[in-house]
Amino acid sequence: TLTIKIPAGIKDGQSLRLTGQGDLTASGQRGSLIVKIAVQPHPNFKRENLDLVTQVTVPFTTAALGGKVRVPILKGDIDLKIPAGTQPDQQLRIRGAGVVDSSKRKGDLRVQIKIEIPRSLTRKQKELLKKLDKIL
Repeated sequence: TLTIKIPAGIKDGQSLRLTGQGDLTASGQRGSLIVKIAVQPHPNFKRENLDLVTQVTVPFTTAALGGKVRVPILKGDIDLKIPAGTQPDQQLRIRGAGVVDSSKRKGDLRVQIKIEIPRSLTRKQKELLKKLDKIL
């Protein structure tokens, strides 16, 4: 059994060379063990270099008026301010909430905004939206 320290921020497909941990060579010395890294996909985040990308769905009223939404980060959750007038697929950035590499550089979390539009409305809601539509 061999324990390997994986450096922070390592990328999928990178290799680690462990000198002296491989098979014996013809001269009796141990060669190097090459370990190829396979990073497992995360259910909530896609990695782009040191940045992480995720999606969050907000009600159309929050996108129009602004507000806050809870967003998962690698270690917990954080409140993200949604500016008034946020558009579908707009990306908002949370600085320093991405991957940290071995030199302590931090990536960002980029949050792609999806806007939820109700599939059904009450009569009152329809009336209010029609009034709003007339004044916009």
